[in-house]
Amino acid sequence: MGDMTEHSSNYWVDQVAAKAIAAKPSGEIVVESGHAPSGYYHIGTLREILTANAIAWGVKRAGREAKHIDFVDDFDAFRKVSGQVVDATPLLNEARAIKTSQEIERMRLANELAALAMEHTRENMRVGMKESEVGGMYEAFVHGLGVGYKGKVEMARAFTLVWSGKGIATFTATGDRPIQKNEPTLFEIWVCVDGYWTDLTKNACPGELTPEYHKLLELLLRVFNEGTSYSRDGASFPELDRLIRARITEGGYPGQPSHPICHGVGARAHEPPYAHQAGAGTMKQGMVLAIEPGIYWPGGGGLRLEDDFLITESGNEKLCSYPDDFRLATRH
Repeated sequence: MGDMTEHSSNYWVDQVAAKAIAAKPSGEIVVESGHAPSGYYHIGTLREILTANAIAWGVKRAGREAKHIDFVDDFDAFRKVSGQVVDATPLLNEARAIKTSQEIERMRLANELAALAMEHTRENMRVGMKESEVGGMYEAFVHGLGVGYKGKVEMARAFTLVWSGKGIATFTATGDRPIQKNEPTLFEIWVCVDGYWTDLTKNACPGELTPEYHKLLELLLRVFNEGTSYSRDGASFPELDRLIRARITEGGYPGQPSHPICHGVGARAHEPPYAHQAGAGTMKQGMVLAIEPGIYWPGGGGLRLEDDFLITESGNEKLCSYPDDFRLATRH
């Protein structure tokens, strides 16, 4: 038979081969197949192998070089050797929750960069800028300063969600809404340094904060400070959840927030352990925890405070220097 790129055929192998040749005009064509059998091989397994082999044969028949590679993903032999296969995820989560000194160093650097970027963005953001512009400003600063920071950082990236005024909500996308005067702009911040993350929420306000926001911030600072004071080696995760939600309810906002108020941070921005009153577990020295009470108003607006805390022998250490009472952060 002649060149399959020039002659047509009704045979399906020739048609598929012709398409492969057209897609790759030169060089060897590799046809791959794969299967993950469980138990005995059967006629269906043979069909998968023969189909791919036939296509490779069709390409060769058309005068081109081709080969067939078949992959087998078979864990049956492993199961026979190992006996019972147990999910080790809970053990791995427990081990990952306690950070090594090297991991803590990466997270300190990430939090340092997060604070520097927040200062830079607060000083340079202006009323009327788009939320997306301000987010881009923050992210670019982290990458620009972060790579090579203190001669210790190989990779630094930031990811943000930015909302201003009534755009503040539980979690929505950054938009093109303008930065508001006399109302907070909230930054949900994830900075990654060499594979280790922050999870922070920081705020800035161009102008003078309105009275209603002063009142909301005072309430959240009291709740936040009580929650962080409670957080130490041996403290109960369920009780932390109860405490923060009870104080928010007493402040006039029952049922808030809808998101978790505490979780682990490390190789991921959100990782175990999680604090929930229906759960279990205690804080342990060496954990890094994000604590994040928030209150959101119907129709838009509200506040969230969030920092990363290293649980220590004597209590905890706040890793990010940017103030949670953002009224203290003033332009120079």
